[in-house]
Amino acid sequence: KPARPRWRELAFGSIVDVVVRGSGAIDVHVITGEPGDDVPAAMPLRLVPTSRWPGYLRSVGVVAAATLAASLAFGRLAEANLVMVYLLAVVVVARREGRGPSTLAAVLSVAAFDFFFVAPHLTFSVADTEYLVMFAVMLVVGLVVSTLTTRLRRQADSARSRERRTAALYGLSRDLARLRGLDALIDASVRHVSGVFGRGAAV
Repeated sequence: KPARPRWRELAFGSIVDVVVRGSGAIDVHVITGEPGDDVPAAMPLRLVPTSRWPGYLRSVGVVAAATLAASLAFGRLAEANLVMVYLLAVVVVARREGRGPSTLAAVLSVAAFDFFFVAPHLTFSVADTEYLVMFAVMLVVGLVVSTLTTRLRRQADSARSRERRTAALYGLSRDLARLRGLDALIDASVRHVSGVFGRGAAV
């Protein structure tokens, strides 16, 4: 079990809480290490963000590309069609980068549409107050589309992960049934565990 102070767990989260909450039907037992173990008493906790800075930079690039495409069609298409270009950009970002970058893309899309395509141009001031309603609807729709797309992406990833785990359990049970000898069993176990988690394993 963690040996770090309680305030650090409250401030930065606890890996034990993450494991217990995500364990589903699996029983989790938290135990202390035996005296003399080589494992340090307090392991550093690394919080891995779901979206890294390159994702945010790519979202800015996608919105810039959508602005360029909308500028080429400006004057030939209605404003509602230009909005669709930005919503498509939000969907693309949400599908590839996740919720944080897609939220940024939704906000930037509203700002870019106001700045470049709403009179007076090249300014954030709005001559017609009806555009404010349009901006609000555009932002809400962008955020909803971003959330739904991200949720579908996570569900698809979860389904693929469950499929890999099921295949790994089947392969492990098959190997354990046909292999003989401790070394062969350990090698098979390490191989399957490494394949499921995508990390090195050792016994």
